[in-house]
Amino acid sequence: MSVKNQLSLIKQLLYVREIISCKTIASAAIKNGIKAPNLSKIIKETEKQLGQILFIRTTKGLIPTSTAREISKIADALFEMSNIYQTKYLRLTEPQNLRFFISKGLVVQGLDKICQDFVLSSAQKNADVIISTRHPKNADKMLSVQVKIGDVVTQDIWICAKDIPFAEQIVTSLVLLFQN
Repeated sequence: MSVKNQLSLIKQLLYVREIISCKTIASAAIKNGIKAPNLSKIIKETEKQLGQILFIRTTKGLIPTSTAREISKIADALFEMSNIYQTKYLRLTEPQNLRFFISKGLVVQGLDKICQDFVLSSAQKNADVIISTRHPKNADKMLSVQVKIGDVVTQDIWICAKDIPFAEQIVTSLVLLFQN
């Protein structure tokens, strides 16, 4: 199979995953910056290639078939591999000058590996990215990680980013930074 055909297949798998996640073609299309009729066409072509129905259409949205759920699991693995690649090999170059809030007493080494240009913010509410020992209230994309301090003590660290471009990549990268 050519690279072009493989890329097309991967795109189809990821779109099936997105539709399951978003529950409707319209929502998945908006999230991915394409038109709903185009996404619908991609799914119909995929169903034709497979010779199987992927979604049962109802008035309340789409119900994924067992085949669609299996495809979504494969797409989950592809998505995870993509995140690992982005986190490990790609430096965040856009957006520039992100504002980071870091809780007092918390030392973050390697921040420059994730973001070339950043500004430390003194107020949590003004920050694009929050790294805190307390659960932030105004978080959109958020993960927590437990950091081991010595042999016995662990500390929960909350990492979140406002809904900005690359937010998921930033949060994932920071979690990996704390885990290493």
